[in-house]
Amino acid sequence: ADLVIAGGSESLSHQPLIVSDAVESLARMPRRRDPAAFAESLTQLSIADMLPVLPPVSEPYTGETLAYSAETLMQAFGVSRYDADTYAAQSQQRAAAARKQHLAPRIRPIDTADGTVTDDDLIRGDTTQAILSELAAVFETGGVTSGNASRLTDGGAAVLLARPAFAAEQGLTPQGFIVASHLSAHDPNVGVLLGPAFAIPQVLDAAGMTLSDIDVIEIHEAFAGQVLANLNALASNTFAREQLNRTSPIGVIDPASINAWGGSLSIGHPFGATGARIIMQAVDRLHAEDKQTALVALCIGGARGAALIIQRDVEN
Repeated sequence: ADLVIAGGSESLSHQPLIVSDAVESLARMPRRRDPAAFAESLTQLSIADMLPVLPPVSEPYTGETLAYSAETLMQAFGVSRYDADTYAAQSQQRAAAARKQHLAPRIRPIDTADGTVTDDDLIRGDTTQAILSELAAVFETGGVTSGNASRLTDGGAAVLLARPAFAAEQGLTPQGFIVASHLSAHDPNVGVLLGPAFAIPQVLDAAGMTLSDIDVIEIHEAFAGQVLANLNALASNTFAREQLNRTSPIGVIDPASINAWGGSLSIGHPFGATGARIIMQAVDRLHAEDKQTALVALCIGGARGAALIIQRDVEN
């Protein structure tokens, strides 16, 4: 295609609830044909049957919640609760600093019955590691908390994609160029949220680049511990040898060098919109920081990963 709009939206505050099997069976009964049988079945419902079932945020192949997957990754790759809380606080502080100057042009007001919403209420610039350390852990091993996990939020985002020749014909000015992309899949037992650690090496190879060629890095922050585990995996000789079939690791990425304007931990994670948001944040950073090359990586449900190399300018 010459021109494509790609993106998505999510309304997790209006997530459809699941009913119990008993209620579902009752709803499917031909009540008009046999009202007596319907009434009898209705009286047999218990209170538990009538309670809504919250949709699980879990991995379909393993049945584990994503939070548990992040917890096991933290244990496997030596990420401490302190490290996760420190990173989460950094995300909040960076998003707060970037909100007025850098993020504002990408945020659109929304009119609601209660008034106009002009700003997100997730970003908390006064967050510190000390504050996050007081939150209760979700699991006994003590890594994941509500403070170092991304929020499931409402939102939408889209990007306009075009072939360079078509963009030139239409007088469109490209903000960036995708020079390489890779979608990976791996054994979920290795770690469902390790997608970036598998996709990043492949996209670097496809672009003929190494980490030293990258100026800007944006990684989806599903969980603080998940981000740090992926960075540790990319720096690990064992992971490179056993999972990537490489003789040496991809390299060390300083956590301070990624997501300079905050990420999903602070901005939120509306599933359908996060990919487009991260891509445009990387492009915006290239222009604002006068840089040339960006690496974008995401973990995706189904034990997958995605990665892009984007350049601000390319020859031809």
